[in-house]
Amino acid sequence: MLLGYFISGFTATSTSRSDTQAQVFARSYFEAVRSEWSTPLDFRNKPLPDPATLASLPSGFRVLNYSVTSVETVGTDEVLRDVRIEIRDPKGKVSVFETRVVKPPF
Repeated sequence: MLLGYFISGFTATSTSRSDTQAQVFARSYFEAVRSEWSTPLDFRNKPLPDPATLASLPSGFRVLNYSVTSVETVGTDEVLRDVRIEIRDPKGKVSVFETRVVKPPF
């Protein structure tokens, strides 16, 4: 009985660690995207960067997909975008993270 308790505790800790690593990577990627789009000109002209070039992916993790969607425009200007990233951990669990990026002021 005690052995089962320790095994389930280890599994929960391992899962929690993987979730945290995925969250840290996604947060780091989103901050790097905001930095890449830090001026109105960059926001308008630069494409969504590849996650592999901006943030260090934890060992055994894989980026399955990343995308950007225009959420709101004013006239012909995009002013709000959704950025989404899907990450698979070493055990196969897929996590999806999204954030919104607002066009920077002048």
